[in-house]
Amino acid sequence: MAVIQKLRNSGLVVVVIIAALILFVIGDALSSNNRLGLGDGLQGVVAKINNNTINTKDLEAKAQEKFNSFLERAQEGELDEIEEFKMAIEQAWSQAWSEILGNQTLDREMKLSGVTVTDEDIRDMEIGPNPLEDLMKDPSFQTDGQYDRKKVESILKRAKKDKTQKKGLDKFENEIRDRQIKKRYFNYLAKCNHKPKSVMKYEYLTANASVSGKIASISYTTISDNTIKVTDSDLEKYLNNHREQYKNKEELRDIQYLVWKIIPSSEDSAYALKQALGAVTTLKQETKPDSTLVENSIFFSRGSLPKKTPKEVSELLWTMPVNAVAGPFYKDGAYSVYRKLSEKKDSIPSINVAHILIQVGEAPNKQKISDSAAALAKANELAAQIKGGADMGKLALDWSADKGSATNGGSYGWVDKKTYDNYVAPYRDFALRAVKGQVEVVKSQFGYHVMKALESPDFSQIKFEEQKFEVAAGPKTIKEVDQLSRKFRNLVVNGDAKSFQNAVDKMGLNVLVQKDIRTDIKNLPGIEDYTEIREILNWLFDANRKRNDVSDRMPFNNLHVVMMVNSVKHMGYAELEDVREKIEPLVRIELKAEKIREKFEKAMASSKTIDELAQKTGASLIPVDGIRMNQTFLPQMNNEPKIVGALFGTALKKMSKPIEGYNGVAVAFIERRDKLEVPNSVLTNNNMQISGDMLLYYFTEGNYAIKASKIMDYRYKYLQSPSTDEDIYTQLTKTGNIIFELK
Repeated sequence: MAVIQKLRNSGLVVVVIIAALILFVIGDALSSNNRLGLGDGLQGVVAKINNNTINTKDLEAKAQEKFNSFLERAQEGELDEIEEFKMAIEQAWSQAWSEILGNQTLDREMKLSGVTVTDEDIRDMEIGPNPLEDLMKDPSFQTDGQYDRKKVESILKRAKKDKTQKKGLDKFENEIRDRQIKKRYFNYLAKCNHKPKSVMKYEYLTANASVSGKIASISYTTISDNTIKVTDSDLEKYLNNHREQYKNKEELRDIQYLVWKIIPSSEDSAYALKQALGAVTTLKQETKPDSTLVENSIFFSRGSLPKKTPKEVSELLWTMPVNAVAGPFYKDGAYSVYRKLSEKKDSIPSINVAHILIQVGEAPNKQKISDSAAALAKANELAAQIKGGADMGKLALDWSADKGSATNGGSYGWVDKKTYDNYVAPYRDFALRAVKGQVEVVKSQFGYHVMKALESPDFSQIKFEEQKFEVAAGPKTIKEVDQLSRKFRNLVVNGDAKSFQNAVDKMGLNVLVQKDIRTDIKNLPGIEDYTEIREILNWLFDANRKRNDVSDRMPFNNLHVVMMVNSVKHMGYAELEDVREKIEPLVRIELKAEKIREKFEKAMASSKTIDELAQKTGASLIPVDGIRMNQTFLPQMNNEPKIVGALFGTALKKMSKPIEGYNGVAVAFIERRDKLEVPNSVLTNNNMQISGDMLLYYFTEGNYAIKASKIMDYRYKYLQSPSTDEDIYTQLTKTGNIIFELK
């Protein structure tokens, strides 16, 4: 693994270790069971899903399994940097959790259904009379852009003898199997659905029957909010009548909080620059690099340089003499200084080529390539244009089927042997023999490549060191933030919401508000680091946490935080205080509706017509003509499904009772109603009009199976290890592997 040697032998190691040690101390402080609230019988439990306990070892093992594929790819050069390892580790944890959720919810239901896809089914999908569409589109199974059954048969035959090919094929077939099981399961569900005749009759009538008449309507806005007094008794009554609507399926918290960011000042930046310039002076005074440093460093080719190396530095390192110093260069909050330690020629080159891939079908510019001959003709045409000076980058965007390189002028930049060994032979062979500026058309299994050598193959290798000086907040900057956060917290009394607001007003601060915080959040506005989020979650979801609790100052690396709990929402039926803010406007509307209803009822006793009723009450008189039940919008009243529904239940030539809607209260008078007979053809057509693919989309994209489940997620109580650069570096150097743990 090149990453180990690269870190061990570059100036980056010192910086990584120093930065990581700070995180290590914080991580160690967070690992206390008392602080994490693990003294509640949940040791070793990472989640409870539908009353099934998921232990930490379950998640660790699944994450380890997911990471194994990343580790295999690392041997092919796909994991060369610490950041790439971190991303792979995060993805492994995320994929492991998603798979466990799936196994406990939707996948469990599919297994119980007995739906399967056999090996014979798979073989039929590959080489049967009607091959699977996804497989037919895979270039690996095509010749000249068309599905080739004989080629597939040859691949299957070779896979029986070649273990590596068999492993790849097995993985591919398992992915097909999983997708097809899902498809079959949801097709099965779609076919199992049945509509009773009463439902079909209802759907026909709602779509086709109509009514006409008049509506007398009084809007809620005619009554001022100030005239309606909402009592706790009113709120409790409403909540009791709508308990299920306000039932929490998980623990939730509402908070308001303040963030003081520790931002390096111009003085801090100047100090980092001064340190970097001092390093330049020191290095230039050395007549030659330290022999031990040179000996322990590794050679880099152009294709194996760390990906974070600035472009200008990447070019400069190859042209500057040995022991020359370059910098400082500023990037991503740090100044870097580089020194070239050594150089040599190697027998294996790095390559830098660009290509435009022409395939049969529709090009990115919507032009059609009819067949292989047309593809070759277009490739030759583009090659001639490039030789004549045309912009290859623009042509790549218009014509190249390789989207990955098209946005970069058709190039993947400098690459080394471990990368180009994976290229198709015609592409690779051109890159290894072509000289700078050479243009040629080559053919591969993917189509025709219009190739251009951006540079001649480069056999040079170098050793270099990088010294990095981060622009970090100095003691003065940290002290200023510390004083501000400390001053605020000293003004606030725990449990006293008024003192929190008074302190905010006195210091002129901006408060952030976040509602319905769950245990699985990864960030909050103003707080991105999950290490910090994790400590916040542990404080928020402590078993003893209550409304108006105020946290102590939370001094993190780059910011300070103080929070106050606005609401503690426990799983189950909501308490009044948890939903007061949500339901108070709704209760006020109910009380307004009651007043308007009384007004209508009083006037209806002496009104013979709807027109007279509108005149006596001051209501708006709205004509309705040909309104259907599946129309929820009414003229001048907007969305009013309840009132529309009542129109169809009102007796002909009579006024309805007052109807409470979303925007006001109405009385309807129906002058005409369609008389429709439901055709027999409607009652005999029992097609649900929903496909298995649609059901699959609803369940997976909408996460319906997960939403319908009871999930207690305790992942926030644990630190996912390895998490820091230091953790990863230590594990790789000591064991050559990554061990997944929840601490």
